[in-house]
Amino acid sequence: MELDNIKNSWKQENQQIAANVHLNRTALMKKISAETNRMKRKNLLLLLFRIPFPVVILVILFSHIHIHNMVNFYIGIVLFLAFSCFASWGLIKYYLNLRKLDITDSYLENKKTIRELELYKLNVTKRNYYCSPVGIAGIFLMINAPLFTTTEGAIMLLLIMAIMAASIFINLKYVLPAQFKRLNKEMEEIRKMEEE
Repeated sequence: MELDNIKNSWKQENQQIAANVHLNRTALMKKISAETNRMKRKNLLLLLFRIPFPVVILVILFSHIHIHNMVNFYIGIVLFLAFSCFASWGLIKYYLNLRKLDITDSYLENKKTIRELELYKLNVTKRNYYCSPVGIAGIFLMINAPLFTTTEGAIMLLLIMAIMAASIFINLKYVLPAQFKRLNKEMEEIRKMEEE
């Protein structure tokens, strides 16, 4: 009789533990899913901000400049638009790849997808930074700015280069690694949960 009571109490405790584990897994999956969705929304907002940004720059330029040299002006527009389209396409492709990330897939699949996303985002960011002088040169050609003939032009160029260097350093050293470190941590939590 006592043995049956012990078996029943163990059985009830095992059921309670299983129910708690299930609740913990569900809560963890909800948390990770919410975090992933937040990251996707954040990237979508950044994308929606960055895509019309070149158009805003062109509108501002067109409303304030007097065209002195038509050849330089058209070369500048072509350079600026080429850089803008190139940078925007990389961001759009990254966001489309990010949307494919599904936390409910297996751990290995998610880890592989995150690694590919991380490498792609790093490559896109580097490529955009390397190509940004083309866009800046396009702006300078459109406004016919004297960069090397005046002190103001040289100071402006130095300031732009300093801001770009700081932006490159901060993005590649802190922002991108932190974003993917958080995702990798969440994948580790899912893997541990699957092993239990």
